[in-house]
Amino acid sequence: IEEDTGIVSRCTILGHVQRGGSPTVRDRVMASEMGNYAVDLLDKGIGNRVVVLQQGVVTDFDIQEALAMKKEFPMDLYKMSYDISI
Repeated sequence: IEEDTGIVSRCTILGHVQRGGSPTVRDRVMASEMGNYAVDLLDKGIGNRVVVLQQGVVTDFDIQEALAMKKEFPMDLYKMSYDISI
């Protein structure tokens, strides 16, 4: 990757980043769909995008737009997780 792009790259062992256990079939399919979408963007010469799953659809946003997005904290889910952990 470094030779082809000139971008410094490092190897990451997913086990050190991902602490949620083994990926499910759904995780693997979603990763394949999102990876394919990202490669299609690059193939079209489109960069600086963030690939996301939004309302069940793989799409992309400008990276600066994505960084500026605010996401509400799901207080109802937080309360539920607190209630069932007692």
